[in-house]
Amino acid sequence: MITGLLPPEVLSSGWFEVLATFVAINTLVFAALSLAKLFPPLRRGRRRGPPAP
Repeated sequence: MITGLLPPEVLSSGWFEVLATFVAINTLVFAALSLAKLFPPLRRGRRRGPPAP
């Protein structure tokens, strides 16, 4: 693993922690959306009964 790309002062700064939190939440949202696309769509309507003959 490459280390030393950013100084420790930057890694412990407030704005970097906010950015890292945003990236983590964004990753979780997109992972959940991609997993949801794997399942068939849910039907939310009620069935009105058998079709007319």
